[in-house]
Amino acid sequence: MSDKSANLKLPFIQSAQAQKHVTHNDAITNLDILTQLTVEDKDLSTPPPSPIEGTCYIIASAATAEWAGKENQLAAWQDGAWRFYEPTEGWVAWIRDEGIQAVFDGTLWNELSGSGGGGSTNLNPVTGGLLGVNATADTTNKLSLNSDATLFNHNGSDHQLKINKNANADNASVMFQTAFSGRAEFGLTGDDDFHMKVSPDGTTFHEGIVIDKDTGAVTFPNTTFSGGSVSSVFGRAGAVVAAAGDYSFDEIGGVSQNVLIGRLTTGTGTQEALTASQVRSFLNVEDNAKADQTGSEIKTALFAEADTNNFDDAKQSKLAAIEAGATTDQTGAEIKALYEAEANTNAFDDAAVSKLSAIEPLADVTDETNVIASLNGSSLTGITVAGDDKVIIQDLSDSDNIKTVTAQSIADLNAGNNGDVVGPSSATDFRVAMFDGATGKLIKELDAGTAGQFLKSQGDGSTPVWDNISGGGDLLAANNLSDIASPSNARSNLSLGTLSTENSVSTAIIENDAVTAEKIADTAVTPGAYTNADITVDQQGRVTSASNGSSGGGTSAQLCSAWVNFSGKNTVTIRDSYNVSSITDNGVGDYTINFSTPLANANYSISGMCQHDQSSGADTNSHVAIHRSANALQTTSCRIVTGINTNSTTYDAETVCIQVFGGN
Repeated sequence: MSDKSANLKLPFIQSAQAQKHVTHNDAITNLDILTQLTVEDKDLSTPPPSPIEGTCYIIASAATAEWAGKENQLAAWQDGAWRFYEPTEGWVAWIRDEGIQAVFDGTLWNELSGSGGGGSTNLNPVTGGLLGVNATADTTNKLSLNSDATLFNHNGSDHQLKINKNANADNASVMFQTAFSGRAEFGLTGDDDFHMKVSPDGTTFHEGIVIDKDTGAVTFPNTTFSGGSVSSVFGRAGAVVAAAGDYSFDEIGGVSQNVLIGRLTTGTGTQEALTASQVRSFLNVEDNAKADQTGSEIKTALFAEADTNNFDDAKQSKLAAIEAGATTDQTGAEIKALYEAEANTNAFDDAAVSKLSAIEPLADVTDETNVIASLNGSSLTGITVAGDDKVIIQDLSDSDNIKTVTAQSIADLNAGNNGDVVGPSSATDFRVAMFDGATGKLIKELDAGTAGQFLKSQGDGSTPVWDNISGGGDLLAANNLSDIASPSNARSNLSLGTLSTENSVSTAIIENDAVTAEKIADTAVTPGAYTNADITVDQQGRVTSASNGSSGGGTSAQLCSAWVNFSGKNTVTIRDSYNVSSITDNGVGDYTINFSTPLANANYSISGMCQHDQSSGADTNSHVAIHRSANALQTTSCRIVTGINTNSTTYDAETVCIQVFGGN
């Protein structure tokens, strides 16, 4: 026998059950909620902050907090806690805040028609809201009516019948049928113009009238108007006979293409197709003139005419060649001045002529040999060189090397000062040279020194000198401190202090985190986790061995093998734990705690406590118990229940704390 009823899931009183009033009262509470079902709201996803005792809600989608995962269920606030009920297909509820009825279709709550309160009418929500009046509606004709007449009456003043379509290319029309086959249609068909059309078979339609939406112009696509008796012609009322002159241009639609109709003599001439010559004559256009001439054709025709003084391409080229600002009346002096003022023209100006005139007659300045010969052995004293001018001299150490000397160089040499020089020409004769820091001129050349010496500064601005290592010895041959004549001096110069021995340290200090898994990776110890580990460290702070210690009994038996703090309401959530991988929700107040690492045996002890919630007074009667099943305690998990002592009812607790000892 089941312990609950089939429809409303009301609890049954079991035979020999203790405290039968608890079960009976629980069933009465459920009936009080579900019978004549009224809910406050069906659109809330989060519980209201201050619910009233006995109020009920339909939980909307994307529910949160205590309602999470219970969408479309009923939530009733009873005895300071939420009770949840899963509806079945056909349940009906009154929605208080909307003033409507809603029916559950097995998946969703839908509005029920005729429920009042100004809500929309949906007579058959399960099948899509079909309505048949003395007829059967379907998915195409969701509103169907069988009647001799239909009345759409005003409600005090106007009345409009509106037919709306989605887009320009859709139809919004009224169709007239015979035996359900279309014969006539008017409305917006295929566009936004107004159409009236007929059909002989319901398939092929012929348009009779089209009214343009933009202008209101009326056209008759399948009607031809011809001459004859009409009621009015050109504003003349009454039955008249159309005269020949009354025809519009549309009436001469049969005239050949590219033809002008007219007559040469006003009022008497014969109407005829005019020739091109006749048209040019009364339009006063010359023969061979064309109205479609291109610019190129007009240009060619103009240039071909005599005495037109046209500005042709050749004249344009000449004009383009004349520079801006040029005049045709410039004098020779003006042209000379402009030319000499231009940069990079190498113009032979008056100054250059004066210099050329100063050269002696028959002087040969084109032959380098003659210039060198005239300068050999001559003194530079008395040579006057000014500004940026230079003279040419020969380097006596290199007969093929011709040098230029500036005015400043000559002045320095004549005064006995140091000056610009050319270094040694031999590639093997390298020397150390010193230059003046201000002028950049060579002021002294040092000798080569001896092997192993270093260049030593005097510290007083005087000339540096070559020197040996303090105490003697060759710096180039020194490979370590012992190779130098005085190691103590070297250590002192290097700030090494005094070493008692070269290969020992009196005291070793191992800093924090000096020994890590990465740093012991090269030792004999395998990196990893060790339980009750035995570890050996040498004098250098290195871990030389590590192994797992013994387990079971002793201290480990006194330690907590596993513990967990979790919320058992709605979706089970672990707040913190040790050796607990997950919790299985077996039902209301029924949980299986799964161990991360299995215990050695199932002979362990469990202790625990729970909190119903943070606002209810039921916590003083709450308890935690081992589940009654035979396999509740296993090496991989343990199963517990939470409940209330006063009525033996299990419930989902807000906080559950469990500790496991032993099993080692």
